[in-house]
Amino acid sequence: MWCHLPLALPVLGVALFFLFPLAVAAPLYAVVLLASAIMYRELVRVLHLPVKTGIEAMAGGLAYVIEPLAPEGVVRYGGELWQAVGHEQIEQGARVRIERVEGMTVVVHREMPPDRDESPGSCH
Repeated sequence: MWCHLPLALPVLGVALFFLFPLAVAAPLYAVVLLASAIMYRELVRVLHLPVKTGIEAMAGGLAYVIEPLAPEGVVRYGGELWQAVGHEQIEQGARVRIERVEGMTVVVHREMPPDRDESPGSCH
């Protein structure tokens, strides 16, 4: 229910005219209308984005190696076990990124940890 409240802001903003004098209520209502227009524009943009589900949504996702990849093994993605192929040997427990899905097999590569040289306390 609360998610629809922003859509009703212009209507609820009419109450400003009952609470404040016209000289104050009109500029406040203009701000409400401007905020609503910006919000509606973003809402329409998001609603036109393509929906990704299933295999399409897996590309780029993170998975965890259950059986070591040498170069084939098993990974867990979203609570499911998938046959996986890697470009290198990857040990159990490692985090991998899914490149693509080929049939019932995911092609993965090792997810590199952040570079330690770029930590806030390092000198360059």
